[in-house]
Amino acid sequence: MRNLLVTVCVATLLACPNSVRAEEAEDLYFAGSFVCFDREYATDWSVAKGLGGEVATTVYFQRTDSNQVEWLELTERKGSDGHQLYDANGNPRIALIADGDTIRAVWKAGAPDSECAPFTVSRSQSPRERFDELFGLMETPEPGDEVAAKVADMTRYPPIIYALPELDRQTYMQRYGKLVESFWTRYGEGLIKDIASRPVTAEQDRKAFAERLDAALSNPSHFMRRRDGLEAMFAMMQQAADRYAAGGATPAEGLYAGKERACRRMQEILKVDPYFNFSKLELAAGVPADYWTRAVAEDLLSGLRVCENVIEDYANQMTRKWPEMQEKQKLVRSLLQEQSRLLALPVTMDTLIETKNLQPEEALVRSVSRHSSDYQRFFGSPLDARRGELLNVSLASISEQSASYSIEQPEVVKAVTGACEVLNGLSGMDGDKRDMVRQTCEVANEVIADKQAEQAVAQINAAFADAEPDTPVAEAAAKLCDMLSSELSTQAAPKVYEVCSDARRTLAEKQDALKCEQAITSSGASSELLESTVSVLEFNGSSNVPVKDLICAATKAGAQLSFATSGYMAWKSHTMDMKMDRARKGEELLHFVLSPADGGADWVIGTEDESTSAILAKQGARVEIVTACIMRNAACHP
Repeated sequence: MRNLLVTVCVATLLACPNSVRAEEAEDLYFAGSFVCFDREYATDWSVAKGLGGEVATTVYFQRTDSNQVEWLELTERKGSDGHQLYDANGNPRIALIADGDTIRAVWKAGAPDSECAPFTVSRSQSPRERFDELFGLMETPEPGDEVAAKVADMTRYPPIIYALPELDRQTYMQRYGKLVESFWTRYGEGLIKDIASRPVTAEQDRKAFAERLDAALSNPSHFMRRRDGLEAMFAMMQQAADRYAAGGATPAEGLYAGKERACRRMQEILKVDPYFNFSKLELAAGVPADYWTRAVAEDLLSGLRVCENVIEDYANQMTRKWPEMQEKQKLVRSLLQEQSRLLALPVTMDTLIETKNLQPEEALVRSVSRHSSDYQRFFGSPLDARRGELLNVSLASISEQSASYSIEQPEVVKAVTGACEVLNGLSGMDGDKRDMVRQTCEVANEVIADKQAEQAVAQINAAFADAEPDTPVAEAAAKLCDMLSSELSTQAAPKVYEVCSDARRTLAEKQDALKCEQAITSSGASSELLESTVSVLEFNGSSNVPVKDLICAATKAGAQLSFATSGYMAWKSHTMDMKMDRARKGEELLHFVLSPADGGADWVIGTEDESTSAILAKQGARVEIVTACIMRNAACHP
């Protein structure tokens, strides 16, 4: 007796060039689905022919909303009622009718549930081969609609894990669980990116945009196969509608699906996720409630009233919340209008600074929290591209201003400093953008500082080049140093201070030399006396200092030395008067005599004047240290 399942196999094999006899047929596989009491089941059949010619069939079945798998070990027999599959106890379980490569089947006894309808199973690859084909599709890097449709079809009734060889079950189950989630996430991200990148400015662009969005929303089950699918799908639609409206079109006119298609979409969405969520109705409509007109709302409501398998809660919620929806629509229009105003502003650094990086008017912000989803929806990511343009323009402007800066342009320093302060204080910038601002401002400040220092040094050197002590030119040069030191940046100031200090020191030295020359001339000392030396007490011993150097040192100390000579030849004697500018009253003038020294010096200082001796005694000073004090060395102490 020829078995029906093997007969089907042979019929298939005969269509191939290398057909074989039924007796040589290998294991066969069938796949299909059935419905019991409105519950869907997937089923996989494995048919194997034993050595004795009997055909053993393992029937696996699993509810599509459950992980529980059941199976029956059956054998095929032909009786008065035709071909049937029997269990080990001889009970008929499934009746079979051949129909080409398809088997029509009817549950007889022991069905998994009540009211099981007749069903079909068709020749298929082995569960393992079907899984491998599915895995190949799900590993597509950037899946499009065609691949998504194939994956959706194959995962509606995926192969039953327990139909695999035992050693493959765990591996394939883990791989399937990992790939199915990542595939739909990847597909959704690609779809969102595609829709978000499409232009909406021209009428033709908007038409193509609406068609692409409609196609995406017409397959809601694709999106909803990922964990956050409903939220992601709604966010995509909302963003698309916002862009469509911002492009000058009316979402209610261009995106609304109509009540019949909205009903079909709603039914499909609820098959995947039956729980109540009003955003499902918005998805089915193809446009968020924020853009519904009264005409759209009434049309959608009339469709809901007659849409099978859609609970009344959606229509009731819609009628109850319609006043609130209208208020929200007004708010959305005002937010959209402000968004359009900000986007219309010129792309300049002034715009960035004046709007604080495209922040909306404060009066409008008070009606919606900065942290709310509505604020982010219109003033968050939709403005990020323009903010990026403004930032790039601003950073380029800062670099250009610093590169063309000259010291006669203090307003440039103020502008760059102010811009950098604003940019560094802006909120909503990520770490990379903050690094760009920091680096650009650092380089700009360094360039300005280098230019300030270079140009300021040139001005200072020119100002002091022809300056003479106690002249208007010298006074102007000193004022220039003071002015530049107060106006320059902190980076440039130290260099300028150093140059000014050197210039002032040089000028002071010139002034000291001039005063010294004048003091020597007015000292009354002869050239011979000027070249002679006087003994100066040191911390350890003494030194010999020319009289002319003593005069110059006294001048620096605020005193004037004058000399008088009397007598002739070997009987010459010299006196030295010292007049001090900052002495107490009555102590301004001291009288000394130069006596021949016993050591290497020509002269040693002494005094014969009682007034001078009294003044020195009063100060606790010995006459021997007077020259040390004039020369300001360590021996000048009581």
